[in-house]
Amino acid sequence: MNKLISVIIPIYNSELHLRHCLDSILNQIYTNIEIILVNDGSTDNSLSICEEYKHQDERFKLININNSGASHARNIGLSKAKGQYVSFIDSDDMIDKNMFHDMLGLIEIHKADMAECEIKYVRNHKTNKINNIEEIKLMNKDDMLNRFFRTSGEKDTHTLCNKLINIDILDDFKLIEGYMNEDVKGVYDIIKKCNKCIYTSNKYYLYYRNSSGVTNKKFNKKHLDLLYMWDLVVKEVAIDFPTYYQYAIINRKRAYFTLYLKMIRNGYNKNDIYMCKTKIKLEKKVLDYYPELIKWKIAFSRKILLYLIYIFRKE
Repeated sequence: MNKLISVIIPIYNSELHLRHCLDSILNQIYTNIEIILVNDGSTDNSLSICEEYKHQDERFKLININNSGASHARNIGLSKAKGQYVSFIDSDDMIDKNMFHDMLGLIEIHKADMAECEIKYVRNHKTNKINNIEEIKLMNKDDMLNRFFRTSGEKDTHTLCNKLINIDILDDFKLIEGYMNEDVKGVYDIIKKCNKCIYTSNKYYLYYRNSSGVTNKKFNKKHLDLLYMWDLVVKEVAIDFPTYYQYAIINRKRAYFTLYLKMIRNGYNKNDIYMCKTKIKLEKKVLDYYPELIKWKIAFSRKILLYLIYIFRKE
């Protein structure tokens, strides 16, 4: 087990958390890695930190680009990757020291194309503790599609960051640039090429909950990109996997509910006519889709919210 792993990190104004991220990668017990830092036009001290780590360890590769968004930065990093396996890490997150060693080991034992771990959501950068009870599951194409479309009420799995992926299935892979929620389409594209994925319940990936992060900012037009991503998935599923078409449709309907909740929780500019019309549109969609969504396998707490919205907004 000595395959090179390419770690791709898009970086934009991440000075507060970047060292924690990079240190967690330096601390990996698996050392045959290249760490591709793509500085996406940062205006804070992120570039200086990147240069510091590059001089500290020759495994760091630094690429500077004009600010073009995380998807473009990831695509640039992937085009420079030399490893047999690829891992995408966000610059404000951390990974457990055993992540690459254990996930690559699982891939090789089970002859899988990809490994996927669970995510631990954290509000600080403390050392991770792994649960000794581990569930391992080898997933075929249908298993992956069922998980992606959450047919049995699974948690959200639409992220690239908790995966270790064989470069062979990323041969023509490219994230859609200029949009948020690009991981939805990105993960779907990978599943299309992936025949076997090994899953571990260990929480190797530590997702930092940043209260000031882009996903927690006041609701704006960019958040609606989620609907665009699901529109693309729906169109492709009809051709690629027609038996899953109905699941793609319900996930797109579920996206309206997700966005409506986000708009209510995060707030929006009430002086913006477009945003006000968007709220009305989302609310109408949620009410129209209520009979289907309330029967769908979603968390009980969400069903309660859905029911309350239906009762109070219907009146």
